[in-house]
Amino acid sequence: MKKLIQGKENLEKVTLLIGLTSIKSKAMHRALIEYYCSDTNRKKRATALMNDVKETNLNRDMKKINIVAGKLERLKEIDWPEYKELRDNKKAA
Repeated sequence: MKKLIQGKENLEKVTLLIGLTSIKSKAMHRALIEYYCSDTNRKKRATALMNDVKETNLNRDMKKINIVAGKLERLKEIDWPEYKELRDNKKAA
């Protein structure tokens, strides 16, 4: 499931998501950041080549980061009703 959009993501968000994975390669970090945060619209293959990583590894790590993003979105969905209720109660008080 894709949660992140190529070229449209915030650098801080992607950096934090990478930090929640087991991805250690600095070259892979650069490739993921370039793909998700840069508006160059490069294909995955070109992004991999430009950052000296294998395209198969880039695909693998894109799946990892999207899984983490999906789990965080799900957590927000779970917490939102409670947060909204607290916020509404604060406004009413």
